[in-house]
Amino acid sequence: MPRRRKWRRCAFRPRARWFYPAPTPGSALVQPPVELGSDELEAMRLVDLLGKEQSAAGEEMGISRGTVQRLLYSGRAKVAQALLEGRPLRLKGNEALLRCAVCGFELSAPLSSGSVSYLRCCRCGSPNLYRVEQIEKEEVS
Repeated sequence: MPRRRKWRRCAFRPRARWFYPAPTPGSALVQPPVELGSDELEAMRLVDLLGKEQSAAGEEMGISRGTVQRLLYSGRAKVAQALLEGRPLRLKGNEALLRCAVCGFELSAPLSSGSVSYLRCCRCGSPNLYRVEQIEKEEVS
């Protein structure tokens, strides 16, 4: 039986989930989208955009440097494929939004992770994380 996939901290939430190439005359055929995972996007954001070392990005995401490197390779290849082939790019969002009860920082976690008791805040390190949907329901009641 394979090991459970380790949770990856993704502190960035994109505003848009889809990116389409500009329409050109005669491009009526819609190609299937290239799907970019939130962990791949986070690794590219930390390393390529913010200029962090892979080891520092791995510490921030809660994964090893080698995993960051694999995420970078796969994420960059998917972005290049979408650009060169003129295909739409879809940012996958299979995560729930979590909020730290101490500092209010928001981060995302995969929906399949179930319990969030083993997670910690990226900013303050607090284990007091709650799903935003649960907090909002409790405040309304």
